[in-house]
Amino acid sequence: AALARHAAPSLPTARAEAPPPRSPPPTQHPHALTCPLASGGCAMSFRKELSVSTQAPVGKKDLKKLRQTAADTFPALTAREVDALVPLGGEWSALKLKGSGTVLYQQTGKPPSLFDLEGRGDLWPTVYACWVWPHILPCLETHGPVTRHLVKGADLMLPGVIVPDGGLPPLPAGAKACVRAAGNALPLAVGALATSAADAAAGGMKGKGLVVVHVYRDALWSFGGRVVPNAGFGAEEVLACDDAAVDAATAALAGVAVSGAGADAAGAGGNDDDDDDDEEEEDDGAAVASGDAGSGAAAAAADPEAAAVSFLTSLSMDELLAETLKNAAASTLTDDKLPMDAADVYQKHMQLAKPPGVPLDAKRSSYKQVAKFFKAQHKAKLINTKEHKGEIKVLGLDRSAPFFKDHTPSWP
Repeated sequence: AALARHAAPSLPTARAEAPPPRSPPPTQHPHALTCPLASGGCAMSFRKELSVSTQAPVGKKDLKKLRQTAADTFPALTAREVDALVPLGGEWSALKLKGSGTVLYQQTGKPPSLFDLEGRGDLWPTVYACWVWPHILPCLETHGPVTRHLVKGADLMLPGVIVPDGGLPPLPAGAKACVRAAGNALPLAVGALATSAADAAAGGMKGKGLVVVHVYRDALWSFGGRVVPNAGFGAEEVLACDDAAVDAATAALAGVAVSGAGADAAGAGGNDDDDDDDEEEEDDGAAVASGDAGSGAAAAAADPEAAAVSFLTSLSMDELLAETLKNAAASTLTDDKLPMDAADVYQKHMQLAKPPGVPLDAKRSSYKQVAKFFKAQHKAKLINTKEHKGEIKVLGLDRSAPFFKDHTPSWP
């Protein structure tokens, strides 16, 4: 399986803590959608490249509320699975997207696992969460060739749904569900039923079945690290795959340790009321994030990723910021992509210029803010920037400077 090597962590810009999502009303079906379906107003929401307008840290108290909301919204998950989905260890951020009310919930150094489509407290799982917990939502099955249309942004029509022997799950219109290809256990999309299962069957399985909100290969998938979870997931469609279980690399990127450590990862939440347990959670999270960094010189020599992790984790955060900027300049950050917002350079290029097991967080550097890092590089005449209304735009890089010219990329 082809794997993108990076999650898209955070861009610290806001100081206020993010408000927790509101729990669904008690009378609402646990998977019910709050936005209108008949008008198609919730059809795939992540067609265009994502841009973060504001980001706020999620405090421990609000994180516990987020966990409870997740438990209420996804009743198929066990308590331990909910704890693993929303662990209290590590730093969490709420990222509000430009041009919409959508809020992404993301643990630093990992892909977003949850999103609130309209900022009204209605949680959805990303495909990354679905790949670790395929049972998080009721699932519809479709034929492999149909997935080509879903990947392109189409909704799922009822004639393309494979009806199991026992019939469709007894869900109401508007209920959340995911979609998987026949023969592949991992979902490729999440959405909301356009009609109830009973009405679909009574109508002869004609018309629209599911309004797709988020799908593999959309902008949210790309923002999270462009992971391909198994060999069935192709560039244009999703087909059957014998090895349909999520692999260790994908699970690690999603923030869950497998390889015999599943129980420990699932129990990462610990005791909500015990501060000592919270500290242990953070230690456990650090252990997952560090990956193979301590695996030894022999393993590093045999595995380029292990070697890169070993080197990059030895750097200070200031050094790591500089290293990832140089790595990005040598790979994805080409001149034809400039000018670009500094926030996007950091989020979409520097964060992708390192292995997923290496956390990059400007807040932990001497700069404290991404903007100050770019201002320092401008002052050093390594890059050219322009500031307008508090936002910094990178206009160009001085590729003739030894900083860039003499650099040998450490990743990829």
